[in-house]
Amino acid sequence: MKILVGVSSCRDWKPQFGVNFAMAIATALKNGHEVGIQTVDIMAGAAQSLLPQARQNILDHAVKNGHTHIVMFDDDMVFPPDVIIRLAKHNKQVVFPNVCQKLQNKISGVVLKDDLSRLDSTGRNGLERVPYGTLACTMIEVAAFASLPRPHFEVMWSPSAGIYIGEDHYFFKKLGLEGVEFWCDHDLTQDVGHIGDYQYRFPHVETSELKEAA
Repeated sequence: MKILVGVSSCRDWKPQFGVNFAMAIATALKNGHEVGIQTVDIMAGAAQSLLPQARQNILDHAVKNGHTHIVMFDDDMVFPPDVIIRLAKHNKQVVFPNVCQKLQNKISGVVLKDDLSRLDSTGRNGLERVPYGTLACTMIEVAAFASLPRPHFEVMWSPSAGIYIGEDHYFFKKLGLEGVEFWCDHDLTQDVGHIGDYQYRFPHVETSELKEAA
């Protein structure tokens, strides 16, 4: 497994992200052999004011240089040191944790269910196949998109919703039409945060509480 780690960013990194990123790379280099990781490279040239172009740069670099997998991080995420290893061990085409939106009065994930409502990962564990995902903290098998023509990312206007649809939804729709599977890791979800005024996370649920609820 030859991995390219890319960060789509055109600004200074928050300290929490920078520390987590460094620890994740170090851990993958040290222990990655346990899950078949042979090489971990970093994409330093992804900085770009246009987010779709930044993400495209990462994909193009991976294809050109023979990487088998990409790990994408947004620069406002926090995650555990073994995040890359945990994503790799699933051996899925595309896998990611759910990520909380930056909403002050509501817990809401960015991952969608089949009915296109928001997936709630509170107290959840295991893997779940979903129709749309996130690129904030994601491992992608290069073979899943390498044969598809560019562009892989576009920001589209939805007349029915009256809003713009993000470049990540365009990407997932394009791959989904080709039969690519997307998987949400609920366990990893409990260990990631979205940095804003504070860290937006799903509420922690103790094991004892889960048993009582059952």
